[in-house]
Amino acid sequence: MKKSSYKVAMGGVVSSLAVFCMFLTGIFPLLSLTLPCIAGLLMVVIVIEVGTSWAYVTYISVSLLSILVTPDKEVAILFIMFFGYYPILKGTIEKIRNGRVQWIVKYAVFNAAIVIAFFLITYVFGLTDMLDEFNDYGQYALLIFWAVCQGVFYICDRAMTILITGYLNWFRPTFLRKLK
Repeated sequence: MKKSSYKVAMGGVVSSLAVFCMFLTGIFPLLSLTLPCIAGLLMVVIVIEVGTSWAYVTYISVSLLSILVTPDKEVAILFIMFFGYYPILKGTIEKIRNGRVQWIVKYAVFNAAIVIAFFLITYVFGLTDMLDEFNDYGQYALLIFWAVCQGVFYICDRAMTILITGYLNWFRPTFLRKLK
């Protein structure tokens, strides 16, 4: 059993790295989806090293800090609505034995998250730039964007699995063997 000081320290280190990734979205706007994804992947370290409940606490702290320090509020909302908690939830979903049901649940979570995020960004926060951009490209732009997002989510989920496996099988035994 890990000591509380270890859990707090690990949570602090991961939180600071995740918030730093979120802050960098203002410096590197082309990475406005990649950096929140990386910040979310850091939550997996907390799940593996400390536990799921600590990962959710870390996610909440990073979410609150992201709202404050991230220049692009749309990116902060995307982290809060999907990228931050999905890596934590992924392990729970993958405990479902039926592979098809797993993917149905994954896509349900993803689609609910992007729809809610879209409405929050557009109607609650009044950031209508996104809606205007879709209107510029025609009536089917939003539908095409949604379809592309489905494929990107699949690739992102598979990449996440590969990275988690690499962390467990290579990085952790090689660099973090003293933490066991």
